[in-house]
Amino acid sequence: DEAHIERGLGRHRIAGQQQLLGAGFADFAQQKHAHDGRQETNFHFGVAKFSFGHGKGEVADGGQAAAAGQRVALVSPARKISAAELAPAIATLTGWGLDVVLGASVAGDHHQFAGDDALRRRDFQQQLDDPSIRAILCARGGYGTARIVDGLDFTRFNAHPKWVAGFSDITVLNAHLLALGHASIHGVMPVLFHQTGGELALESLRRALFGEAAQPIEAPAHPLNR
Repeated sequence: DEAHIERGLGRHRIAGQQQLLGAGFADFAQQKHAHDGRQETNFHFGVAKFSFGHGKGEVADGGQAAAAGQRVALVSPARKISAAELAPAIATLTGWGLDVVLGASVAGDHHQFAGDDALRRRDFQQQLDDPSIRAILCARGGYGTARIVDGLDFTRFNAHPKWVAGFSDITVLNAHLLALGHASIHGVMPVLFHQTGGELALESLRRALFGEAAQPIEAPAHPLNR
């Protein structure tokens, strides 16, 4: 397929059948065009939206939106995180009316990782399988998710999907879920909930979790945009 890459600022729009909502950090668009009957796949990356025009395939969303009083799990499938780093995010999620469940990995400590591979895999699997968990929020990136993703069983998740949110190292999960036909949230992680200038990213995550319409993102057009 021919690949056409466009860079620069411009007005972002949802172009696919399904949306993968969250907070991206680069303004990037890539299009693979169909020729002679080949399948077309469009990727539109914006400040607060991912969308996938998935050709003949279908991408399911993360199941029912979260609601006040429901449970969300915080896990750390990659780098370890401290209680002090996580505390502000827990307060924010609680303020949204959610019941925060801390996975075993958030207290894990094995070299740079949030526990060894077995612990992190077991923790993530537990949250995937637990029907009372409405969303899984990955606490931070770093490195380590690729070491456990192939050992995860998505059988129960496929039957009862839920939102999985994160970016950076967590992108391996975003991609894996997309390959299984599920959308996920490529969005701000708890360790960065209160970064300076990150208010839009945090609000985008909240809207995605609660099933609210995404905020439109607009910027002045760039001469190189087509």
